[in-house]
Amino acid sequence: MSDKKHGNMLINLFNELKKIQDMVEEYSPADDKSGEEPEDKEDDTAEDVIKVKIRSLSLEKKASVSEIKELGYDLYSLLSSFGDSREMGISKLKLDECVMWAIKGVCRGD
Repeated sequence: MSDKKHGNMLINLFNELKKIQDMVEEYSPADDKSGEEPEDKEDDTAEDVIKVKIRSLSLEKKASVSEIKELGYDLYSLLSSFGDSREMGISKLKLDECVMWAIKGVCRGD
């Protein structure tokens, strides 16, 4: 592909990204320009079936999530050192699922 076509593709991509950024800014709350995460109320999340609003986590929960991810990564690395057998693939898949459910449990607070 020629340099001119690459340049045109990049310009088009940049323009599309700018349009998306403008749309996001248009739908962002006007009063929330602080950059801080909003505090969610339980009533708000109960009605948010599709999970459009992201819950903010306490520092303790963030630390727990980080620790779970680090331990999961360490175990994944250990499993990877044993080769790429079918059983190792399944164990890594199950580990990924385990980490996901653990993080969901911490974030949910149950």
